[in-house]
Amino acid sequence: MDDITFPTDTDSTVSGSTQPLITNAGAKVELLINQPIPTSSRGRKRKPLDETYPFTDMVVGASFVVSGKKEVQQARNAAQQWAKEHETWKFITRNLSGHANPHGGVYPADTIGVWRVPPTSTVVRDTTTDHSS
Repeated sequence: MDDITFPTDTDSTVSGSTQPLITNAGAKVELLINQPIPTSSRGRKRKPLDETYPFTDMVVGASFVVSGKKEVQQARNAAQQWAKEHETWKFITRNLSGHANPHGGVYPADTIGVWRVPPTSTVVRDTTTDHSS
């Protein structure tokens, strides 16, 4: 069972009154009026986005690489959320799987790059090269 805690903010706690209540089944229960709603301590604790990803250190043109199926989706979501919260920020992501990396190897499957781009940039795709192979 979840641990239930009550808010400690004095403005949200109101001393309530009680009154008897008879239910349809005839059971007598005590109804508490004006009590604070308990909060669950089970909620997921998430790290702030700037502690997980280097967004605050990124200038336009900067990028970082993320690998792993779950991590790729989380990075995409985080970049989208960061851009939503910071109007002058925009990111693009590109699949890097199988492409050469700067260390002389190739990026593994499920790898993306996340780039910060100018907020007014329009992404133009190169349609002259066949990338299907």
